[in-house]
Amino acid sequence: MEVLPDDEESGLETKPLNGIQEIRSRLPPLWELKLDQLAEFMANRVLYNDGEIIAFDKPFGMAYSGSKENRPQFDRILQAVKAKVAPKCERLYVVRAPPKDESGVMVFAKSASVQSVLQGQIKDGLSQQVYRTIVRGVLPKDDLTIDIPLIKRVEGGDMKMIQLKSNNQRGEILYVKTNCKTITRDKYISQLEAVTTAEVSHQVRAHLGYSKCPLIGEPKYISTSPRPPKLPNYTLGLLNISENHTRKLPMFLHCKQVTYQPLRANAEPIRIGVPVPDHFNFVLKRLRILKKAARFLIFFYRNYYINIENMELCISDDGEEPLPSSSELSKDLGQGDATPNLGRIAKVIRWTSKSSSESRDFLQVASAANEDPELRAKFMEKVRAFYGVDKAQKIVLKFSLKKLPVEGLDLKWERRMQYLYRRFLELEKLLWNLSTLGGAYSAMGDYDLKFAETAAEISRKQLKIAHEIGDPTIVARCHLYQALADAQRGDFQKALKIVKAMYSWAVKVDHNELVEACARGVARKIVAIQKLGTVALPAAKMAM
Repeated sequence: MEVLPDDEESGLETKPLNGIQEIRSRLPPLWELKLDQLAEFMANRVLYNDGEIIAFDKPFGMAYSGSKENRPQFDRILQAVKAKVAPKCERLYVVRAPPKDESGVMVFAKSASVQSVLQGQIKDGLSQQVYRTIVRGVLPKDDLTIDIPLIKRVEGGDMKMIQLKSNNQRGEILYVKTNCKTITRDKYISQLEAVTTAEVSHQVRAHLGYSKCPLIGEPKYISTSPRPPKLPNYTLGLLNISENHTRKLPMFLHCKQVTYQPLRANAEPIRIGVPVPDHFNFVLKRLRILKKAARFLIFFYRNYYINIENMELCISDDGEEPLPSSSELSKDLGQGDATPNLGRIAKVIRWTSKSSSESRDFLQVASAANEDPELRAKFMEKVRAFYGVDKAQKIVLKFSLKKLPVEGLDLKWERRMQYLYRRFLELEKLLWNLSTLGGAYSAMGDYDLKFAETAAEISRKQLKIAHEIGDPTIVARCHLYQALADAQRGDFQKALKIVKAMYSWAVKVDHNELVEACARGVARKIVAIQKLGTVALPAAKMAM
């Protein structure tokens, strides 16, 4: 009989990973993949694919060309990847290939003519590249444009951008600009967004390095020793790394979005984006500068509805959903003054904003009024008094926010975010409903094996949903539910193997105390069933 102890003798208590190991464990293990596996890996990272352009999510550590024979290099697998994702295309023409130490959007054209057009847009400043970076230091202003002239130098096959300091320097002078914005920061480290248009190689790295805000992990564009830059003891403590490990940190430069002008008349700009990678978010979280998710600009709350396309808002004063329903209301919004359904039910008051700041202020007031009944009542009382509306009559306020409170709002992206947000909520709701149901069947599994079989099936469905949500803690707990169902059916070897794996992951990788405690509890339950049996699975039957 195999028993899972809860002390150090179990062999589960191991030394935690250090900070460098934790960060690198979140990088794709490209060095472990063979060429055919690497081609399959990249074929699954397509971000955009149409008749003229294809884009990939390039991971950190993969060069396009020029790497050693045993290192991952994209042009070695280019034909294999093309055969998988664009088999009808004769060849792929590189438009934008980030260096090895940069992650993010990598773009190819499917014809030489499209390649020429896109590269011309980059040269002429008609494209846009948006980066996320983590740097040592703080910008002198939260919004800063860096326009240091650069000169390209190549020595021994190594390319570097040199800062122009005098007119006597040889080489072509590159007049480029990088617009930097501080997203979050502490006293020593900043997370920045850098935007370029007419872009040259290493532009963001060079501009930030020569502005005394070098990237973490930057080995080249830093004027002081050591290289990469030494980090403060406070930052080293947050990352759980020693000073000697600083040089092992990856460089935190990620191209999160590129935008090109339309290739055809009456077409929309081509916008390709990808979220920051896992190791990037992990470090931001460790440094306590991970920006909290912003509230979406599309709301479907109980008390008001916003149509993002023309920024119209309708809010009622009775704390209930506006009448008619939200779907009918969304049709009425945008029909000018024609609101016959509302007119029969309530007094309709219309107001138009005159500036973006006025719209922003109103959205803040409306949001606060929605969450605070007292503030809502005061707000609506003032509206009644101002417009002379009787207290017995309901009010529906219809606001037309013609001046957008957010500059450069991407409506298509907001719709996608709304879909993902609502889908996530539905998945989470379904998961916890299954959890309640699975708990009931699991409790009855001790008395009837049919209930244990159903509990196992529910656990498998929970596990599938947990993977879609992407929460490793929920995934681990679903595995533990599956282990308990296996034990109730007499498969103790498989059950204990699952528990050990989840416990090891919780201790070694994620330092997850919740999963660790759950694993111990499930282990004790399994051992109890193994020793004492259940009504459905007696100990005498197991001994046979």
